[in-house]
Amino acid sequence: YKLGKWLPYIDIQQRSVSYNFEGLDNNLEFGEQTVDYTFLNPKFGLTYSNKSYQVYASFGQGNREPVRDDFRNNKPDDWPEHESLDNLELGYRFERGRKQFGITLYNMMYQNQLVLTGAVNDVGEAVRTNVKDSYRRGVELEAQYPATKKLQVGGNLTLSENKIKSFTEYVGEWDGAYGQISNTYNNTNISFSPEVVGMFMLQYK
Repeated sequence: YKLGKWLPYIDIQQRSVSYNFEGLDNNLEFGEQTVDYTFLNPKFGLTYSNKSYQVYASFGQGNREPVRDDFRNNKPDDWPEHESLDNLELGYRFERGRKQFGITLYNMMYQNQLVLTGAVNDVGEAVRTNVKDSYRRGVELEAQYPATKKLQVGGNLTLSENKIKSFTEYVGEWDGAYGQISNTYNNTNISFSPEVVGMFMLQYK
């Protein structure tokens, strides 16, 4: 709903997901299992618009189910829980002709985020595990600029901190008897989450 140069908004999503599995259970009996989820994901924010720029803030809550591989690669007794996220964003966007610039600050707080810990199942498949408290926070920058009438340059850059407050790593032990070694870390990095991500664009028309 627009109020002059202010635009408040709210978005509410209800999402339902159902998984069905057929196969042998722990008693080696063939059967069917079902997992059902229903999520409510609200988001609200406020945007201020002027002639060439916008300033905005938003807060949203999101929930996401484990993917099919999380069920397939884990035993039924070890099936993971769904992830929950609280996300706060503050941003600024500027656009004038072919000149564009944007900056966004974000803080994503997770409950039960699913991450790779190094653990494997009984056939060697990597499995994801819920970690109780974790976060991703940082700044995103994007820009485009007309170098000439036909040449446009631009790109984006994300600088972030991606941490798990407490984390137990499992490492396979292959010397001697088979087993796994566990190591516990505090405020450690999330795997496969680089602190710097960037892209450069060169466009000719």
